[in-house]
Amino acid sequence: MQAVAAVALILASWFAIEDIRLRENANAGNRALVDSASTGEVTAQVSQAVRSVFSYDYNRLEQSRAVALQVLSGRAVEQYEQVMGRVAEQAATSKLVVSTSVRSIGLTDLRPDSARALLFIDAQSIRTTDNHRTSTSAGLFVTARRVDGRWKIIDLTPA
Repeated sequence: MQAVAAVALILASWFAIEDIRLRENANAGNRALVDSASTGEVTAQVSQAVRSVFSYDYNRLEQSRAVALQVLSGRAVEQYEQVMGRVAEQAATSKLVVSTSVRSIGLTDLRPDSARALLFIDAQSIRTTDNHRTSTSAGLFVTARRVDGRWKIIDLTPA
């Protein structure tokens, strides 16, 4: 009986040590919580990029598009073009102005050239044809990649 208890104790200890080792290895490259300078840089650039992408004025849709394309890359460009293709017509007809702000951002993963963040955003819109105002909030997962020293959004996923 004592031998069984000893084996069980040894196995339990071994499993606990392996669990800790595996968890440490899974997050070994994640600098989000330990590199405050890089975390600050990424959160500032990604926040500004999200504000740029989701804010627009019906009078300056092409200008808004040009600004958005400066901070997007890869799949995010396709996502933007798909959504804004539909929105642009509606914005022009309704004379819509949308201003988006980032309420909160947190990095879930930070590597030297990639980052993943969860953002909570607020959008205020005004339909200038009748001065109707609306407010919406949303959660958004953003994947970003460092391109030429700047963080660009490469994927947008609703949270």
